[in-house]
Amino acid sequence: MPLAALLAEAGIAEDAAEAVFTGADHGVERGVEQDYRRSLPLATAADPARDVLVAYAMNGAPLPPQHGSPLRLVVPGWYGMAHVKWLHDITLGDTPYTGFQQSVAYRLRREPDDPGEPVTLIAPRALMVPPGFPTSCPAPASSAPGP
Repeated sequence: MPLAALLAEAGIAEDAAEAVFTGADHGVERGVEQDYRRSLPLATAADPARDVLVAYAMNGAPLPPQHGSPLRLVVPGWYGMAHVKWLHDITLGDTPYTGFQQSVAYRLRREPDDPGEPVTLIAPRALMVPPGFPTSCPAPASSAPGP
């Protein structure tokens, strides 16, 4: 189900700025007991053009537990930590969410004391090569059987 449609049906308060997603996974990370929570800016979460989904099925079958059943957030173009598994709660807040998984974990740091920048969108890693310009010698089309 598109997240934008779900949020629109539930109603979005005028002062909402972020959507916070809570998964059923619970544990202790660096001495902090917590549920797994991540947030998205409301501009991303509620934008129908972003195609953010709340998935309950995969390939025509119910979503299996290892993929986040019964519900999983799917955020195209974002790294996997934003795809909250075992989703059981969505709340909207008017201030930036600062929980552990958002403000401590999943950050790019250049030095140990650096607070870092949050990991969000996947940086493209692609190489375009014009057709007709091989980068290496082509492999033979066939080879003789051998030992």
